[in-house]
Amino acid sequence: MKLINTLVPSDFRSSIRGPLRRFYLCTFIACVANGLTLSLFVIYLHNVRGFSTSFATLLLALSAVVGIVSAPLWGSMTNRLGPIRVILFASACDAIALVFWALAHTHTQAFLAALFIAVFGGAGWGPGSTMLCRLVSP
Repeated sequence: MKLINTLVPSDFRSSIRGPLRRFYLCTFIACVANGLTLSLFVIYLHNVRGFSTSFATLLLALSAVVGIVSAPLWGSMTNRLGPIRVILFASACDAIALVFWALAHTHTQAFLAALFIAVFGGAGWGPGSTMLCRLVSP
């Protein structure tokens, strides 16, 4: 507890209550899980699925570009439909994409699965930021 007291200012700790605390906890868990899975992306494609490391690395880089390019779409949808609807839709589609990812055996299937994961996986940042702004008092 002493480490947390030195790293996190007391005024910040005192303002994190209720829904804001749950939001930060869920964001922390999602970031750790994402970091654990993305670090094994190339290893999984190479060792488990038998693809070349060049293909796996190219797929990872392409996924990052597709995620960045799709971000304005999710921002527009968040403005029109609201953050809750967008994040629920994106999470459901991301879950379907992850199942498809687990079943991918060809280059085309892996490409499509990575594309869907990139598009729907990054969709939580815009709506998440909007919800965070609504949770924090001015």
